[in-house]
Amino acid sequence: HVAAQYNAGLAYAEGKSIPRNFTEARRWFSAAADQGLPEAQYNLGIIYENGLGVPRDEITAFRYYGLATAAGHQEAERKLDRLSQRLTPAERETAMRLVRESLPPQSGNDDGLASADLSRAEIKEIQELLTSLGFNTGPADGVAGNRTVEAIRQYQQGTGLVVDGRPTSGLLEHLRQNAGA
Repeated sequence: HVAAQYNAGLAYAEGKSIPRNFTEARRWFSAAADQGLPEAQYNLGIIYENGLGVPRDEITAFRYYGLATAAGHQEAERKLDRLSQRLTPAERETAMRLVRESLPPQSGNDDGLASADLSRAEIKEIQELLTSLGFNTGPADGVAGNRTVEAIRQYQQGTGLVVDGRPTSGLLEHLRQNAGA
């Protein structure tokens, strides 16, 4: 039962009524995370990011934060953004691939992950550049919401790029070149 697995993980992680044991916490959180529970995925991100009972592994932490973010977990999204800024572009690319491979095939939805390979400042720059070119992204807040994704799609369509609505480093470079021209 997913809730019982998650609660067992919490009990071990917090040392409630039993001795704190991050190895056991990870085991129970993993069981719940494998069933798609975002809170368990988020807690696994914390465990791997901080090396609690496991070697510190920011790529694995990113993967779990990414899965929780895809399910709408807001604190995971904040942690993902912060962690993304610490990773190199190659590490971000690897981490994003792991997240996408871990998403259930029927979800077809990775909302919140479209921007995970870029920092919030880079997303904001994309928004500002699109706005300067006449596309409505909504507020330049560094979050790739629906209006930003639609503005990206319109820009991609008008410039002959693959239309996927994703804010990527390649799109940012393309925008920089076009805005400067």
